[in-house]
Amino acid sequence: MFDGLEISPETAPSNIGAEQAFLGALLYDNDLAHSVAGFLKPEHFYDPVHGRIFEAASERINLGKLADAVALKGVLGSDPGLLEMGGVEYLAVLIESAANSAAAVEYAKLIREASDKRILALLLNNLLAEIPEGEAKAVIETAEQRLAEMTDAEEGEHEISAGAALREALQSPGEFVETGLAKFDEYRLLTAGLIVIAGRSSMGKSALTVDLAMRSAQRGRASVVFTNEMPATQISMRWAATLSGVPYFNIMFDKMTNSDRQRVGEQIAALDALPLKIVEVPGVGIGGLRSRIRRWKRDQMKAGRKIGVVAIDYLQNISADGGSLYERTSAIALGLQTLQLALKVPVVVACQIKRLTDGQKASRPAIDSLRDSGKIEEVADKVILLHRDSYYAEREPEENDPSKEMERKTRALSKEVDVDLAKNRQGPLAKIKLIADLPTNTFRDYF
Repeated sequence: MFDGLEISPETAPSNIGAEQAFLGALLYDNDLAHSVAGFLKPEHFYDPVHGRIFEAASERINLGKLADAVALKGVLGSDPGLLEMGGVEYLAVLIESAANSAAAVEYAKLIREASDKRILALLLNNLLAEIPEGEAKAVIETAEQRLAEMTDAEEGEHEISAGAALREALQSPGEFVETGLAKFDEYRLLTAGLIVIAGRSSMGKSALTVDLAMRSAQRGRASVVFTNEMPATQISMRWAATLSGVPYFNIMFDKMTNSDRQRVGEQIAALDALPLKIVEVPGVGIGGLRSRIRRWKRDQMKAGRKIGVVAIDYLQNISADGGSLYERTSAIALGLQTLQLALKVPVVVACQIKRLTDGQKASRPAIDSLRDSGKIEEVADKVILLHRDSYYAEREPEENDPSKEMERKTRALSKEVDVDLAKNRQGPLAKIKLIADLPTNTFRDYF
């Protein structure tokens, strides 16, 4: 990861005793390979011979073969490093050092921890070399990116046999975050993955995105909104409008009666009681988002909370390199995909679909409406398209025919929102209707 940098053997973090105790236990109890498959790899061993022993044993175990000292003798008998350590007799030494199976996984974690510390030391050395010449902001961005690479390797990459993966899946059925919206929960809309809420301007993307975060928190799941568009005060006022029924506009500009003001004030304690946070991140890139989300998730798990929704408002405002809008949006989309794969949480992102040009008919968006938005359509696990016919009906010219004008006014007053689950890697597609009272940022089921 960090080419050209080295740590001296005297100062490199390592735990040879843990490596010997774990390998000995593995040769005695091959099932341990499945217990550590998600976080331990050959390169995490400080002693390269230990890494090769682990690799050879793992390969046999994944093929359903026995991996003990006798079996490995044929595979590693001529290994130069092992010969220097006494040849295959060293495998017997490992077995003598074996930890019991219950403790062996903890020793594996110590091996990984020492490996992470070595990588961190390399990162720090690299940053120290860059500080004199580089701008502070650039060095910070480099640190965030490299820390993300380091922790992505820890949390994202997961090598496992097909049989073991199925066993894991059957033991841990898919989990979803409840919203209280009947159809959303029926179709398990909020599951770990990248969930894109897309639509043209004023369709309610941001409103639904922040509403889902609050709904998750109301059901006891820690949730967070990362905003690079609205300030935190505006988001909090939207939630206060939902909880109190006082229109958001009235709260923002203090056009409230005494009764309204009291109802809104009562929501401060209600919001404080929820495991819900807002993080303002203007100009943040994927590396910065990743490090902030990981830190937030770690804090919530330490506090014993279940994870709910990570909401981002909105996608096109995330900073990224690239010459064209398509290139930048593609880079953002791919970054979000790796982020959710590493963190395994529902990442709900509001996404703007290109505006209609003059003369274009206000057609409902389709999945191909995202095709000009980089790789969003490809990488998203779910794509939810929003459409409010009332928005366009309000702006249509008055009809001369009274019956047609009545129809237009009826459409303009409608609170229906069409929700098109246009892509769903984890289940069926669906057309859902909601009732949205956008002045109070409130959504409810359509019956």
